[in-house]
Amino acid sequence: MVDDANPAYCIVDGILFTKDMRTLVRYPAEKASSQYSIPDTVTNIASSAFSRSGLSRIVIPDALSGKTSNWGLPSGCKVILRSDLAGKTTSDGVPYEWFYRYGSVLDATENDDCEAASQLPAANGVNKVWECYVAGLDPTDEEARFEATITMDSNGKPHIEWNPPLPAAEAAKREYRILGAKSLGGAWDDVTDMADPDAEGYRFFKAKVEMP
Repeated sequence: MVDDANPAYCIVDGILFTKDMRTLVRYPAEKASSQYSIPDTVTNIASSAFSRSGLSRIVIPDALSGKTSNWGLPSGCKVILRSDLAGKTTSDGVPYEWFYRYGSVLDATENDDCEAASQLPAANGVNKVWECYVAGLDPTDEEARFEATITMDSNGKPHIEWNPPLPAAEAAKREYRILGAKSLGGAWDDVTDMADPDAEGYRFFKAKVEMP
């Protein structure tokens, strides 16, 4: 453990870095993921930093290209330059780099086929992998769900909180809606901006997010 007040080191997602996030010091053996994407802030990797990892692929900034020999990467670990993934998306609009955050998704395909991975069922048994990207879900999490919480403000106007929340820049790329139906099997209408859907006879609701 590293105390938050430590002036020299910090831990991010279980990984030990120097405080300025420029040097990755140690990738822990207990991390179960088969892949990792090194932050762009990192310009140096400590010797044998990955010697206890079980990584099968790692995405690195271009600044670290050709400097992997003393990192202690496992035999057979694929090294992918972030620039080789930049700008590439599946037909569903999912960036290639997103798949490299979730090892088991690509492990289920041949040759790290992002297009094929996009259509796989997610671990939650509800969504496909590409839908998890749109909703901001972890496709490897069995408990991951996209939900909306609706509360009324002091003026009687609905306030909607989306879960999981996305960074503002990512949320701006998506269209969030609340749909309502008046009966089971009835038509789903957009009630996102309706002050009181219950008063209009809507009894069944669901949250929806799309990429416009």
